[in-house]
Amino acid sequence: MNNRLILQGGLAAALCLAAPWASALTVDLNKAASPMANISTTTNGGWSWSHHGVGPLKGTLDGKSFTTYCVELNQPLSWYSKDYSLANFSPADKNMLDRLYTVASDKVTDLTKGIAFQLAVWEITHESLDKFQTKYAPGSSGLFGGANLDAQHTTAFATANQWLADAKALDASKISWSTQKLTNGHYQDYVLAVAVPEPETYAMMLAGLGLVGMIARRKQARAGKLGTPAV
Repeated sequence: MNNRLILQGGLAAALCLAAPWASALTVDLNKAASPMANISTTTNGGWSWSHHGVGPLKGTLDGKSFTTYCVELNQPLSWYSKDYSLANFSPADKNMLDRLYTVASDKVTDLTKGIAFQLAVWEITHESLDKFQTKYAPGSSGLFGGANLDAQHTTAFATANQWLADAKALDASKISWSTQKLTNGHYQDYVLAVAVPEPETYAMMLAGLGLVGMIARRKQARAGKLGTPAV
C-alpha cells in the first residue's frame, strides 16, 4: 500500500509545493475501500475514553486517488464527498509529520501497519508533553493513549513507537515529505502529504524549463524574421 498523494509529473509535484491549492477541495473518502479496526483512545491521561475506527483512509482529493489519516478525535469521519480547505499544521507538528512520512509512509503494507501509522499521527497531533510514545494505556509519560484494539493488531503500538523514534532521530536534511492539513469545521481533519522531489530532480526540471524557454524564444525570433515586411 502506498500512502502517497502523487501528482503525476515532476513539475506538477514541485508546483504543488510552491503554490497554494484551490480554496475549496473535494475530499471523497470511500468507506468500502478503507480498512478499519476499532480502538478506544484518550487525550487527557485516561480520565475519559472515546471509541474510534482506526486505519488508513482511501478516497480521492479533487478526483485524484490518495490515502490519508485523521488528525482529530472529536468529530465524525467525512465519508463521501465533502468540501475541505487547506491549512498549516503548527511548525512542531509539521516537522514531526514530515519526518514520520519520510521514515514510514512506504512501510504501510497491511492494516496493522496502517493502524500503527494512524496511532503515530495521533500521537504527534495530540501529545502535549513531547514524549512521542503511544501507550497501550496512558500514564505519567503522556496524555494520549489507546486500548481495546483487536488482539491481532496490538503490535501496532510497538510499531508506532519505533516509527516515532526513527522520525525524531532522522537527520533534517533527509526529510523528503511535506505535509499540510485538510480541514472542515464539521468533520475530521486529515493529512495531505506529498513527496518532495530530490535536489537532482529539481535541477533536471529547471534545466528542462530553461530548454523549453530557449526553444520558445528561438521560435518567436524566427517568426519575427519570417513575418510580412511593413509597407
